[in-house]
Amino acid sequence: HPGETEQTLRATHSFALRLRLHDISVFFMTPFPGSQLYKEADQYGELQGDWQKMNLLNIVFVPKGLTPGTLVLEMRRLVRDFYLRPRIVWSLFRRCLRHPKLVLQMVRSAIGLLRFLRN
Repeated sequence: HPGETEQTLRATHSFALRLRLHDISVFFMTPFPGSQLYKEADQYGELQGDWQKMNLLNIVFVPKGLTPGTLVLEMRRLVRDFYLRPRIVWSLFRRCLRHPKLVLQMVRSAIGLLRFLRN
């Protein structure tokens, strides 16, 4: 987000881990054309105007003082630290025990998570 720093990324990371959530979704901030944020993005960082990449999954905006590599690293670190906590792993395991039809979906999700963390 505009004004984001390594310090605010770490604070968000800590905050997310303190919440009593079972799942989390993490995306890159995307200033979509026509929005106020799109109009002001150049004041806060670097914006790529490639519309095909504006989908929350690609980095199209990099706040001043950060790099795309830092954003990707921090996203992966947050996802890893969130999902690999014993409480979350145990919760997912219990969910599979209660709903055996979810096992295949959970295995696919785990493989996707490991691929995401590895790349």
